[in-house]
Amino acid sequence: MNELTHFFFGYFIAVAVLRKRHDSLETFLVSMAALIPDFDMIIGLFIDLEHGVFTHTIIGGLLFTFIFCSVMWLLGNDLLVENKISFSSLFFLVSLGMFSHLFLDSFTYFYSVETDATHHMYFWPIWNFPVHINTMFPSATWEIRVLIEVLVSAFLIVSIIGYGWIIKKQNPFKMFFSKNWLENLEIEEEAFNKKVQRQAHLVLGVNLAIIGFLILNYFL
Repeated sequence: MNELTHFFFGYFIAVAVLRKRHDSLETFLVSMAALIPDFDMIIGLFIDLEHGVFTHTIIGGLLFTFIFCSVMWLLGNDLLVENKISFSSLFFLVSLGMFSHLFLDSFTYFYSVETDATHHMYFWPIWNFPVHINTMFPSATWEIRVLIEVLVSAFLIVSIIGYGWIIKKQNPFKMFFSKNWLENLEIEEEAFNKKVQRQAHLVLGVNLAIIGFLILNYFL
């Protein structure tokens, strides 16, 4: 699955399943977390790291989830607390986004032992089984894998753009405006309010940089 599908699948989970506001900080973080297993592509820009291996295991995904949560907490602890997000709540939200990525990637295709034997071994080091649609269901063809991705993408377009944006007026891109994360906060002290605003800008900036590096990876 591509990054766009992963990101908006995370958004769908936050809004439709968790019932979070479409432009909230929580929704943004779950959407970003759906990209965590692909952070290996960013690391791979600087060191030799194969995509789809360690970060596409449960243990690796949870490790990167913890790192991501720790960075977000370090950069925006006041912002998170004011949004009533504890570290444990943050870890739960981000883990949910990360696992949504692994779920969608289970529909990828196993091409050959030479190229995919170490990819998507979700249960490593306990079980070195590469999780792909045709390793779980040997009769599954490449065409079925493509059909599933098309159906998932179509579902997200209809539910998020068609129903959410057009009918319910929930513009998903509003979560990229950090001022919306502060909309319902009641902060009386001006100095503290400005501090929370700075943290919101910082959290947004770091995550936009992550998205930028993922996009850059496709051109290198």
